[in-house]
Amino acid sequence: MAPASRGRFWWGWPVLAAFSAFSHGVAAQDDDFAFFRCDACSATFFQVNRIVLEKFGHRRGSGKARLPAFEFVEALEDICESTFTKEQFGVKQLEGKKYLFGPGVSDHIPGQGFGQMGMGDYDKRLAAYCRMFVEEVGEEELLKKFLADGAIDKTELCKEECSSSASGQGARSKEPRKPKRPLPAPRPTPPPAPRARPRPRPGPRPE
Repeated sequence: MAPASRGRFWWGWPVLAAFSAFSHGVAAQDDDFAFFRCDACSATFFQVNRIVLEKFGHRRGSGKARLPAFEFVEALEDICESTFTKEQFGVKQLEGKKYLFGPGVSDHIPGQGFGQMGMGDYDKRLAAYCRMFVEEVGEEELLKKFLADGAIDKTELCKEECSSSASGQGARSKEPRKPKRPLPAPRPTPPPAPRARPRPRPGPRPE
């Protein structure tokens, strides 16, 4: 499958391969994570908010130059590709469970657990989840939120993901974030137009 053009997220090999690997036990050590789905969502939109504010915060408001959508989408792609590193994120362990820590992530076990950075493939998993969450919310929707509110609220966007401690292995949430629009009612078929009756031909004229 060939990737789509730059400026648009796509469910191609990098995303699907990452989830396939984790789902089939290639990275079985990550199966012991708690709150990973919540933490990955929070980390994603924390980084999105921080970076889009740095890049585009001065271009909001009336009288400012309009922010092209393609610039915003390219920034989102760069965030998912480059910001989830083992230098910024690590793992804490307590009683057989693992917990992510790093920018934007809540500490679920404050003052407890042994933390380390660099072990495992959690950075790749974070990048894959970043693409997933951005795709689920939608690039256009994120741009609208940023222009309207001046920020991306990770608490609002991750409310569903943080409702449980599940780690999450699927590529998408069970429930879609955006409700589907109801299909419009079909238009009634108009009755066929009445056919014009043929006019009778005039008879022969009398001589």
